[in-house]
Amino acid sequence: MRQRLLIVGSGMAAARLLEELAARDCADEITVVGEEPQPSYNRILLSSLLCGEKQPADLPLLDRDWYRAHGVLLLTGEAVTRVDALARVAWTSRARRIRFDRLVFATGARGQLPVIPGVASERVLAFRTLQDLAALRRLAVPGEPAVVVGGGLLGLEAAHGLDALGLQVTVVHRQPYPMNRQLDPQAGALLQQQLQRRGIRFALGASPVAVGSLQGAVASVRLDDGRSLPARLVVFAAGIAPNVEVAAAAGVPCGRAIRVDRWLRTGMPGIHALGECCELEGRGFGLVAPVWRQARVLAEVLTGQAGAGFAHVEDPVQLKVSGVELFSAGAMPFAADAESQVLQDPARGIYRRLVFAGGRLVGAILLGDRRGGSWYGELIAAGQDVSALRPRLMFGREFCEADAPIAA
Repeated sequence: MRQRLLIVGSGMAAARLLEELAARDCADEITVVGEEPQPSYNRILLSSLLCGEKQPADLPLLDRDWYRAHGVLLLTGEAVTRVDALARVAWTSRARRIRFDRLVFATGARGQLPVIPGVASERVLAFRTLQDLAALRRLAVPGEPAVVVGGGLLGLEAAHGLDALGLQVTVVHRQPYPMNRQLDPQAGALLQQQLQRRGIRFALGASPVAVGSLQGAVASVRLDDGRSLPARLVVFAAGIAPNVEVAAAAGVPCGRAIRVDRWLRTGMPGIHALGECCELEGRGFGLVAPVWRQARVLAEVLTGQAGAGFAHVEDPVQLKVSGVELFSAGAMPFAADAESQVLQDPARGIYRRLVFAGGRLVGAILLGDRRGGSWYGELIAAGQDVSALRPRLMFGREFCEADAPIAA
C-alpha cells in the first residue's frame, strides 16, 4: 500500500535521503517542506561562494526538475509549524494542512548567537544559509574591521571569505589553536601561521562577553581577558542549535537534539529524524559522512530493507581550510603514550603525523599535503597490523607497494 511520507526540512540531509529513496524505487507519496526559498543546496560551499571561488550554479544539490521528475512535491519558503503525531497531521506557516503516514524530521540546525550584550544588531549574525551570505555581502565594507567568533572549520572559512572581500579580519577562538578538534598543537600552530601570512589575525584563548557600539553602530567586541577588538561586522561561527522545537512540541523525545535509535526511529511510531537535528546516545552529527550513512540506513528502513542500522565511527575529515589542504583521521586527542612519525617542512607549510598503537595505525594528520589520506583512513578503519610498512608508510601507498630501497 502506498504511504504518505512527509519530510520536514529540505537541506542536505533531506536531499541525500531523497536520492537514496529514489535508488530503491520508493513508492511513497512524498512531500518535502523547506523553510528556505530555494531547493536544497550544498552549505559546505557557502564560504567558497562568499570569496568568489565558487559560483551560485555550483551550490544546488537537487533542482526543481529533479523533484518533478521523481514525483516529489516540494514546498519551499514554507515551514512546518505544528505536528500532531497521533492524528498524523502537520500544519505549515501558510496554513496548509498536510496528512502523513510517516514523517522524517530533517530540520538541521541554526547558528547560535551567545546571550551577551549587543548581539541584537543586523551587523551581528551567524553564517549558515544563503540568506546569511547575502547579508554578509551587503554589510561587508572593504577596509573595515570584522571579527569572526569561532576557530573551527566554519569560522576559518568565513574569515577567509571576508578577508578575500578586503576586510581586516580577526578570529576569536577560546582554544589555544585553531581547528583543535581536527589538529594537534603543532599542526594548529602551523595553520595559524599560514593564515596570518594571508592577513588574518587571531585572538586565542578568549571568548566574547559583549559587542560594543558607538552612536548606535557596532564598534567593538570585548573579550573575557580584557581585550577589546575593533569591529564593524561580527560573525558567530561557534556552535549550533539543533532545530527541535516542532518535534518537541509534538511529544517526540528530545535531549539537545531529537533522540533516535540506530534505525533513526524516534520512539514514536512512524516518526524518524536524521542529520544535525538528531542525536544517538547523546552524540550529535555535524559532518557530512555520518549524515550520508544515516540517509542510507533510513532509506532502507522506509523501504522495508532495514539492516544492521547506523553505527558511529570516527570519520576522516578531508578538506581545504582557506585554501590549505587538510586531512585528519582517528579519535582525537591521541593517547599520550601513542607512538608517532612526524614529517615537517615549515617553509612549504607541510606537517604530516602518523600515530601508532600496538602495531596499528590509529591516527593521521596531514596539513599542506594530504596525499595518501584516503588510504590512511582505510588502514585506520581496518585496524590491521602495519608494522612491516612503518619505514615507508609516511610516504604513501605507492611507496609502500614499490620495490625501491628505503634510502630512495
